[in-house]
Amino acid sequence: MNKLLQTILGAGVSASLAFSATTASAEGFYIGAGVYQSDMEISQFDDDDTVPAAFVGYQFLDTNFLMLSAELGYYDLGSYSGTNYKVDADALTLAGVVYVPIGPFFEVYAKAGAASVSVDTTVGS
Repeated sequence: MNKLLQTILGAGVSASLAFSATTASAEGFYIGAGVYQSDMEISQFDDDDTVPAAFVGYQFLDTNFLMLSAELGYYDLGSYSGTNYKVDADALTLAGVVYVPIGPFFEVYAKAGAASVSVDTTVGS
């Protein structure tokens, strides 16, 4: 079970690499969504899943050199099943985000926070 939890948490980390993400904002508040690739590996089992995510945030500092935001997000970490087991995982996150603009169209950002991860497993019946 410990390896399963480590694997699911690893899936959460790998889910942070987004295939695509979109955002919309108004007066400091913004919403966004993304599609991520989640991967789970346990001994002889290796599976991946394309999963959705959604987040809302508030940008409370916006200068020409630095932007700061707080975000609340939901990440589906995937659903995996085999002949006698099923694993479903998701996470609720709270994070701080620091953005540094690079030119008029691009930004580099770093995100740090905490996640509450839920893992549901069924083995056998």
